Amino acid sequence: MEATARNRYSLLVSLFFHGAIIILLVFLGLYTPLPLPEEQGIAINFGTTENGFGLTEPNQQEQQTVSQNNKEGILTQNIEDAAVIKQNNVNQEQQQVNNQTQEEQQQVNQNALFPVNQGNNSNNEGNTEGVGNKGDSNGDPNAKSYVGTNGQGNSYSLAGRKIKGVLPKPNYPGNEQGKVVVEIFVDRSGIIVRATAGIKGSTLLSKKYLDAAYNAALKAKFDANPDAAELQKGTITYKFILQ
Repeated sequence: MEATARNRYSLLVSLFFHGAIIILLVFLGLYTPLPLPEEQGIAINFGTTENGFGLTEPNQQEQQTVSQNNKEGILTQNIEDAAVIKQNNVNQEQQQVNNQTQEEQQQVNQNALFPVNQGNNSNNEGNTEGVGNKGDSNGDPNAKSYVGTNGQGNSYSLAGRKIKGVLPKPNYPGNEQGKVVVEIFVDRSGIIVRATAGIKGSTLLSKKYLDAAYNAALKAKFDANPDAAELQKGTITYKFILQ
């Protein structure tokens, strides 16, 4: 009976021990990770020659110098040919200098023969290039200003366009003095389709003066220009001066 009890005890201990080992193998055993890791190569040191010594990587300029020295050691030079090449380079440089000098002289001669903006021709007048009499057909031939004006200091600015007839005058709604600048948008037919009174430069900002300038501006018409922008921006300046 005593031997049988020991055998049973030994069997239980053995089963428990082997069971523990199996459980440890299940949880701690080797396994293959998925996905598999990518293969990695070995980086090779960059260089330009088969031999070398040291731990510091030379910079690109030094590598180019070594490569050029290796190539120069292989080349041969004929002294007579070198002299001819040098002489050709000198001739080319001299020719370039001569050409540049001739171009400068030609430019100076043209400026002397055809001066710009001097207005010596009695049939031409203006402050820009070209032939013609710059100004407004409704203006004063003795006036010095080339910006459109129409009495009492009223004026307009619209590049390449002229006012049709005269610039409409606004009503004088009070006894203040100053000016109102109106921003205008003109279509290709010369009609003002949009306006804003009292933009930067205005000194009278009361509503009655802004309305007077706005209403007068909408009555203005400019010459048609099919090549102009669909809506060309400009300004009309009205000066309110007490008489």
